[in-house]
Amino acid sequence: MKGRIVRSLLGFLFLGSLLALSTTAQEPPIMLDRESHLPDGLTISSQPVPSGVTSVDGSTVNYVSPSTIVYAIDFDYDLCFNVTVYSPDSLEYMDRFDVDLPDYWSVLSVYPMAPTGCSVDTIAGVGTGNVVYWQIDGTIPSECGPWSPGTYDFCLRIDVPGCFDAPWSLPWNIIGDGWGELPPHQVSGTTNPLDCLPARLYLSGDSIYGITCQGVTNKVVFNLANHTGAEGT
Repeated sequence: MKGRIVRSLLGFLFLGSLLALSTTAQEPPIMLDRESHLPDGLTISSQPVPSGVTSVDGSTVNYVSPSTIVYAIDFDYDLCFNVTVYSPDSLEYMDRFDVDLPDYWSVLSVYPMAPTGCSVDTIAGVGTGNVVYWQIDGTIPSECGPWSPGTYDFCLRIDVPGCFDAPWSLPWNIIGDGWGELPPHQVSGTTNPLDCLPARLYLSGDSIYGITCQGVTNKVVFNLANHTGAEGT
């Protein structure tokens, strides 16, 4: 009787150990989300990250404003790039946006863009080859970029001295922060062709045709556009 009780107890212990091992094997591993890569002092989260999902595929430059380039000596104006940062699961942010301008364009200033993603410093400026950029002030990829998925206007002030080689299609790059496993973490393209409009006064239409009678008053409308960069009467 005593041996049977011992054997029964050993059997229960053996089954209990198998159940414990089975339960342990079914528990998913704990993965930290992108906040575990934030700078010191920011919160660390323990929510799981979907494996192999994050990328910046789908990010793009939607349009350039103005789409018609107006040029004149000593005439400067703002040029803006409407950029969409996209991530399939909204977890990868953007580290850098840059666009390659024609070498003879003068970049007078680059307007900063405030971060919307991770709380990090950013810089903006003009690099070699007249490439204007907005990026994280640090190592790329950062795994925690300044700009979260969304749509932004990146603007600069320029002076375009002539219409050489117009129309222009400007090459651009969007570089993600490298978070996640699914490429691409960088997308590239070119803007739609930008026309060049020489600086002068424009009158339209050039001519107007119609039929009228002697002694009848008719109204004729012309449109005058001032693309000179100066005010006048």
